[in-house]
Amino acid sequence: MKLALVGSHGVEQGANARDDVAPLASALAEHGVDVVVYCCRGGATGQSASRAEAGYRVVHLPGAGTAGNGSDAELAAVMGDFARFLTARWTEDPPDVVGSASWIYGVAAQLAADRCGVPSVSSLPELGHVVQRRQRRRAGPPQRPRFERLIARSAAGVMVSCNEDLAELVGLGCSRRRLSLLPRPVDARHFSPEGPAVHRTDRQRIVTVTRDLLPYRGVDDAIRALSRLPGAELVVVGGPDRHSLDKDADARRLLGVARAVNVSDRVHLTGHVSRDDLPRVLRSADVFVAPSWYQPFGVALVEAMACGLPVVASAAGGMLDTVVNDVTGVLVPPRNPFKLAKSLDEVLRAGALRSGMGLAGRVRAQSRYCSDRVAAEAAEAYEVAARAKTVRGAGGSSSSTATNHVA
Repeated sequence: MKLALVGSHGVEQGANARDDVAPLASALAEHGVDVVVYCCRGGATGQSASRAEAGYRVVHLPGAGTAGNGSDAELAAVMGDFARFLTARWTEDPPDVVGSASWIYGVAAQLAADRCGVPSVSSLPELGHVVQRRQRRRAGPPQRPRFERLIARSAAGVMVSCNEDLAELVGLGCSRRRLSLLPRPVDARHFSPEGPAVHRTDRQRIVTVTRDLLPYRGVDDAIRALSRLPGAELVVVGGPDRHSLDKDADARRLLGVARAVNVSDRVHLTGHVSRDDLPRVLRSADVFVAPSWYQPFGVALVEAMACGLPVVASAAGGMLDTVVNDVTGVLVPPRNPFKLAKSLDEVLRAGALRSGMGLAGRVRAQSRYCSDRVAAEAAEAYEVAARAKTVRGAGGSSSSTATNHVA
């Protein structure tokens, strides 16, 4: 099967981190799929590069030099160019099926796939209207929810990150038979309990990992919970580089919260930590906390489980799917520092039970979120769409109209 996969590539952090197709492309290539990644991150337009170690090819889209790390709004300005470029490529050498990593790439991929008569499977790793409702923020331009609905109704298949989002799309009129649940693959060999750990104090250590330090990540709640845990410290991984933390408004906000509840000496902001170094930080912890108000998946949570850590997480979004309550960790209501502190205290005091939760989490990460399983599920979804041969005519018309509006 020839798969064209459209999205960001090799993005470790930043606006497009959730759109990074590199892990899935590598897993699919190992699964025997002929993958070509179309991305807008560096390189000359149309340049094709072979990634022999990963087993797939990379082609750079027009606008790569200016939009590779941009926001959805910045990317929207070049989606028309992307669609025309993809149409020309796929007219000459059509894939069996097209995949896209997010709504913004799905706009260009869907239009080009429609024009070339190729079925498409769109990934919607988070839904704009759900983000706005649950995280109290606008994600992307105002037209994003409308485009997501059009993509969900017209694509041959749609992949989402959690059961909550799946139910949302069914409620919006998307056929359940075209929906599939696809988490991100996690490298359980890199994230494992064995290996070196960073130095730690004698205090019990709670670690959280977040891409940024915005309020909806719930780190404020974790700091307030720490005030009820006198023997513990909180290590916050994420945000800007550590040398820039003193200039970051969100970092200053968190330190202000820590001062207000008298835990400044027990809250440590590390700034961004590379993927290579992250397992060393996770191994130093006694428990991992994921206090986000809503997270469609939360790859850091699964990486912590792969490192053998028990987890305390908000009962929202993908965390409801990932955490088996009282088995791999504990689920608590989001935005509730009191209950968060109570659950963290119980896990920290659990002794052998805490170790058992960590072991169960490691087994779950290896079995449910390993690259082989995720690749097999993704390949099945793409194959179902490819066997359909043609894109639904009515859906193609709606998608084309929507995408032309962006172009």
